[in-house]
Amino acid sequence: MTQGGLAVYEDRLMLTVLAIFGVIIAILFLILAGAIAVRLLRTFCIQRLTYRRYFMKELAAEGEENQLVEEFSNHSFLPMFFVDVETHISSRIVLQNCQADDKITQRFISRFFVMPFTRIRRIHKVICEKRGYYQLETAKINFMGLEFYLDSKAELSVYPKALRVEEEHFLNSQLQYSVQSKFPLLPDPFSFAGLRPYVHGDSLSMLNYKQTAMRGELMVNKCEYRVGRKIKIYLNFQPDEGREISKEEFDEILEQEMSYAAYLLGICAKEGYRYSMTANCKMTDGRNQLFSDFCAGAERYRELLGEMAKMRNLYGVSMLSVLNHELETGIEGTEIFLFTAYMDKKLEIAVADLERAGNAVTVTEVTSCAKG
Repeated sequence: MTQGGLAVYEDRLMLTVLAIFGVIIAILFLILAGAIAVRLLRTFCIQRLTYRRYFMKELAAEGEENQLVEEFSNHSFLPMFFVDVETHISSRIVLQNCQADDKITQRFISRFFVMPFTRIRRIHKVICEKRGYYQLETAKINFMGLEFYLDSKAELSVYPKALRVEEEHFLNSQLQYSVQSKFPLLPDPFSFAGLRPYVHGDSLSMLNYKQTAMRGELMVNKCEYRVGRKIKIYLNFQPDEGREISKEEFDEILEQEMSYAAYLLGICAKEGYRYSMTANCKMTDGRNQLFSDFCAGAERYRELLGEMAKMRNLYGVSMLSVLNHELETGIEGTEIFLFTAYMDKKLEIAVADLERAGNAVTVTEVTSCAKG
């Protein structure tokens, strides 16, 4: 090869190397630019998304069906694809179609495809399987390879389960008449006091068919109640030291006590009685007992149901100390209902002292198979 041809070959080789090098530089630049663009795009989109979740009913009964609602909003002009929102929730709140469940916690992932300036709302069916207080605080978001957390609080209070018919009969037989007043705490179907329009929750057995036909609307018999009554409910979470009992059986007794109390509180709220409740249990917020002042009406009743969701099946103070404190404060003229797993000499003495102070005391010893 001549000297001139060698020079041409070297020039072409140099140009080829430079071209390859230029292509590599361009590819690296495009990769870098793409990475920067993705990061900017990702940051831009993340800053313009909102996510919230909540339970349709924040207060529900044990065993009741509820709904968990998710709302995902894209406030940017760019679409957001493959956005995964991961939720962890207690297995006591049964969530349909969860991805994993270890019987303690469920893991649930929702995948969103959200167009610009769009909000997506999803509703998931849940079953409130167990009484308790449940909180969801943060949600894990996975978008374009980036994982981050958003505050997304949701609260659910599950209060004690409703009573079965036979349990209502059992409780009614225990509470039908106060020792002090001799007036029915529950409606007396044989004591007719007039008529009123039917409202949701009234028993169909109280329908007055003749008046319903004449007036063209549902009418029910109005029964006799005593007005101005003060009702005090005590729940004893302290186990009997002289009796061996499994934790499962004792927990069942405590749940039964709470169901009875919820039922009785509902009657008080509906009929306008003044009522109060004290329980010597530990609470999820660290309190060693639940105490409420006398009140009336449905609003406070709902608040107490929410408090009952926060009760732990552990006692914080002795029931004897609770009753003695009430005696010291001078409680009188009150119809007292004590739900307990046992009675001993000390409690019997305290009950007798409450009665001597001018109160009527009804003690219901609850067993794990109390069915009337």
